[in-house]
Amino acid sequence: VVSLLREINKDMRDRGQNDFYVGYPFVIGRIPGENFDVRCPLALFPVKADRTSTSITICLDETRDILYNSTLLLAYFKFNNIFLL
Repeated sequence: VVSLLREINKDMRDRGQNDFYVGYPFVIGRIPGENFDVRCPLALFPVKADRTSTSITICLDETRDILYNSTLLLAYFKFNNIFLL
């Protein structure tokens, strides 16, 4: 866990961008009619991590938006012949 926090802080220093998200709920299944397994989060919640000497706390970052897994949604639409206009 400490190495993950170090990587997050390194990205913030180097790129000025926080890419730390928690994926929930996690979708596990198979696309009907295809031999294609799916294992991915449905939504990505932006979080901030704070480390003290005794604990690590993760809290929702309300300055950023929740992201939906657009790749999962596009695959669902494609394999179910749903067309968006």
